[in-house]
Amino acid sequence: MKLKIEDINDYSPGEYMLFEMDADPERLEKAARLKNEKDYKLCLLADNLAKRMVAEEGNMSPQMVAIYTDKYGKPRCMNSLVKFNYSHSGTKAACAVSDKEIGVDIEEIKPRSQDVARKFATEAELEYIEDSLENLLKIWVLKEAYLKCLGTGIRDNLKDAEFIIEDGGAVICSDKSVKATLYDNIPGYIAAVCEKIS
Repeated sequence: MKLKIEDINDYSPGEYMLFEMDADPERLEKAARLKNEKDYKLCLLADNLAKRMVAEEGNMSPQMVAIYTDKYGKPRCMNSLVKFNYSHSGTKAACAVSDKEIGVDIEEIKPRSQDVARKFATEAELEYIEDSLENLLKIWVLKEAYLKCLGTGIRDNLKDAEFIIEDGGAVICSDKSVKATLYDNIPGYIAAVCEKIS
């Protein structure tokens, strides 16, 4: 498994023009529907980052990577067995690749209502969250990455899998077929990756 996180501000307007030219029609159409420039750039950067990472793993050029979205909304590659997933928030785009099913989520640390936790967190997770925004986001990114790994999106019950974050940052998932990793060392952001291991 490999994870890369990039910032939209690290690329020039000319590079975004190249990202547009290399984008698959479906992704370009999605980007065009976005209302502001930041979200447009995030969408294009996530697509381009995924193509570069899949190409690197699959020994091909990024221009050869053809991405589509399956019926559950999960991005897939038409011409490679490499599995990937991407996410974006704030000014960051994250992409994870693997030879197994994978999901990633990244969230900018900014104020959010603690009330939302009751909708997705188990009792043990609520106890961990208490009144901590960072702990709330840690559980949220793990849940989102887990569902993206399964390929079902947030249509499933968010309480089906429980995450325990140990001292030192190791993560235990109640679904033993998944390995979960938390990344809380990104200034201003928290990210998680879930990967199928069986």
